[in-house]
Amino acid sequence: MSAKDEIKLEPCPYCGAAVVSIGRSHVRGTRVGAWIHYGVCGNCGARGPMTNPDGFFYLTPEDAAEAWNLRRAAL
Repeated sequence: MSAKDEIKLEPCPYCGAAVVSIGRSHVRGTRVGAWIHYGVCGNCGARGPMTNPDGFFYLTPEDAAEAWNLRRAAL
């Protein structure tokens, strides 16, 4: 991923820290190689969201970043 394509994340909605990254976890019981992605605060450890309103996991870092940034706007 180039600097031009870098994912931009809003600060943590709980502590305000700008140290936020995209984490991922393997989902058991799904097809091989299925990973879910979510925002993670490097300061307070807040995570998520991991699923969209329909209950589907975020499977790309870009979708997880969009969800993290929308959560920030909702507070």
